Amino acid sequence: MRRVLFFVHVPKCAGMSLTNALRRNLPETAVYQSTSLIANLREGRPDFMELARPDQLRAVIGHWLHEAMLPYLHGELRFATSLREPAERIRSQYRFDTGLRAEGWRPDSPEAFLKRNRNVLCSFLLAPFPSVRAAFRTPLEGAKAVLAGMDTVFDIAEASQAQAALLHEQGVAFPDLRTENVSGGRGLDWPGDSGTLLTAAGDDVALYDWFREAAARSDCGPLGNPVFDAEARLRLELL
Repeated sequence: MRRVLFFVHVPKCAGMSLTNALRRNLPETAVYQSTSLIANLREGRPDFMELARPDQLRAVIGHWLHEAMLPYLHGELRFATSLREPAERIRSQYRFDTGLRAEGWRPDSPEAFLKRNRNVLCSFLLAPFPSVRAAFRTPLEGAKAVLAGMDTVFDIAEASQAQAALLHEQGVAFPDLRTENVSGGRGLDWPGDSGTLLTAAGDDVALYDWFREAAARSDCGPLGNPVFDAEARLRLELL
């Protein structure tokens, strides 16, 4: 049975590199992406519920996925996502916003920017799975449950190897992987210290530390997940 990739793209965690590689290497009808909704509109790509043949999809990837999409997908699902150290993720977001988002864009204040970047890892993992969120007392517990149910989770430092493995599974023998939306050398550097960013990141710090501690004890390979739990995986499968 073929694999259908369901990839939850957390901002600034190497998701665009995988998105664009999938779009370059698979037929247009095989990939649905919801990372750039404006680009979809401008290029005339349909929204998910407008797809004539969702059963042909081999990859569903983006910021705005939802568990309601799952019954329309035909094949064995591979739930996947990627993470990044929270302070560095916020630094990258700041460089991206001030250098690539729109010419001359600046946040209203450092405080407003940090508020928008609180709990981003947890929030983007939970958003596609409201049923999981409702089953847990706190967002952090829910985010851990979602992460534990993923078949594949990689840190940005291992992105190239994991992305290549995901593409190989889709039949792409020689994937053309490129680094996308690189913010290094673009925009402004965050005008503060890492301690401030870690405080602002909120539950993301606990989630990431939990993941990295498990990764240090695990050798699960590029398609694995060091915090994988079979019961959590079954919960996602039955949504």
